[in-house]
Amino acid sequence: MSIFEAGSFLKILAAALFGGTVSSRSVAEVEESTFVTVKSPLRQYTSYAWRIVLSAVIATGGIAVSSPAVIIGAMLVAPLMSPMLGTTFALASSNWRGIVRTLLVTLLGSLACIIVAMLVTAIMPVSIDVETNSEVLSRITPRIADLIVALASGLMAAIALVRDDIPDALAGVAIAAALVPPLCVVGVCLYYQDLSSSLGALTLFLANYFAIQVMGLVVFFESDLRKKARASREAITRRTKVVMTACILVALGLVCIPLVHASAEIVRNDELRQSASKAADDWLAESGFRLKAIDVANGEVSITIAGDGEVPSAEELQSALGDDELGGKKVRITVLRELTIDKAQA
Repeated sequence: MSIFEAGSFLKILAAALFGGTVSSRSVAEVEESTFVTVKSPLRQYTSYAWRIVLSAVIATGGIAVSSPAVIIGAMLVAPLMSPMLGTTFALASSNWRGIVRTLLVTLLGSLACIIVAMLVTAIMPVSIDVETNSEVLSRITPRIADLIVALASGLMAAIALVRDDIPDALAGVAIAAALVPPLCVVGVCLYYQDLSSSLGALTLFLANYFAIQVMGLVVFFESDLRKKARASREAITRRTKVVMTACILVALGLVCIPLVHASAEIVRNDELRQSASKAADDWLAESGFRLKAIDVANGEVSITIAGDGEVPSAEELQSALGDDELGGKKVRITVLRELTIDKAQA
């Protein structure tokens, strides 16, 4: 592809992204909504603070009662996406002060979520079991699929920010990005001194954060927003912009490492679970029991069986597992006794 063809392709891409040119008025609205510029500090900062605090309270409550609906409500209230996109917009438009302001707003908002979650957990009348709570467990082992969702959410958020014809997408983006719930899980797990789970939830948040930064840069660098934006007096040099962009990409790459590892582990455990399930079915074939549940994790095969009669020996199951990787694992069997009552005989 020649330089001319590449330039034409980028123009077509920009036209598809933005649906035409972006007005200077839209640029001013974007700058204010993303905290790149602050015209009314009291109004903007208090609105942000209230939304952060209350979204963290709602999300933590939703985690405590394992309610996805409540957590979705918290996502809609949460304002973290705005300063995150503001950082990429400020970088694209060479606005150094805007970068510093949006980074501080994002950092303080994130810390506030964690602190509020810890406080709410402390005063809540019911405890949260971080080892069994479904809303906690779903956020402490981030996967590569979570990164893909974050990339798509960041792209949609950046496009919706500058196009006034698709504002209805913002609510969906707020839910998909899921920024506040992982931070609240960090706070909950810190309160219960579960540092490993806290780190997992923090990794999920960082993956979302850097994915949003990358997609925001893709959109804003291709738009004419940066040309129309009001540059700060302390403008960023081209070299600094390249270095900062590279740092964002490197950070995203580093965050990907645990996500890829976790995804590979989940896939492998699922393969082992399927093999173990087949072996367990063969093991129970001539007994009065049936397989209810099976899981392979943390070096252990956990099997739940239900029925009546004599339980087949665990040694036979160990032999049926066969595969070296499965055969070498510890086996835990849970037996659920069932009693059938015949009314005719009674």
